[in-house]
Amino acid sequence: EGTGEGSVYLVTTSELKELALKLYKKFDNPKHEPNPEALERIMGIDDPDILKLHDYGVGLDKYLGDYCYELSDYAEGGDLQNYSINAGLTLDFIENELVREIFLGIKILHDNRIYHCDLKPGNIFFLDKEKKDLVIGDYGSAKTFEKSSEQDMQANTTVKGSERFMAPEQG
Repeated sequence: EGTGEGSVYLVTTSELKELALKLYKKFDNPKHEPNPEALERIMGIDDPDILKLHDYGVGLDKYLGDYCYELSDYAEGGDLQNYSINAGLTLDFIENELVREIFLGIKILHDNRIYHCDLKPGNIFFLDKEKKDLVIGDYGSAKTFEKSSEQDMQANTTVKGSERFMAPEQG
C-alpha cells in the first residue's frame, strides 16, 4: 500500500508472524529522516494503545543504504481513515473506545517525552479484524523532548506532518 511518505508491505517472519514494513522514499536531506531518538524510545514501549515497533533503520542503518524503514506489528483491521461509518462507528464507540484509547496512547507517548506530530485518522489503526482494538502508529514525524529538561526540544526546525491535520501555527 502506498502512502505519501513511502510504501507499506505485509511481511512474514520465519516464525510466521505477520508484520508491517514501512519503506520510506529516499530523503534528499538527512535532517528530514525519521527521528532516531523517537524511534528508539518507541521501540522500548510495550503498551496496548501503541503499535509495537520492532525495528527501524535511519542514518547509516537504512535499507540498502538509501531507504529509512519502520518494522511494526501488522494492524489487521486497517486504519481509522478507511473505517466505514456503516461498520459500527457509533457515538458509544467514539466516546468509550476511540477517544479513550487515543488519549491513553498519546499519554504514554508524552510520558516518554515523544510527540507524534502527525496524529490523524490514517495513523490510528485497528490491530484486530473485528475493529475493537485501536492503536497509534506511524512514527516518521515523531519528535522528542529531552527527558531531563522540560523546555529543550530536540533540534528540528523541519515541519513534518499531514498538512490537512496540522495545527495552524505550523503552516
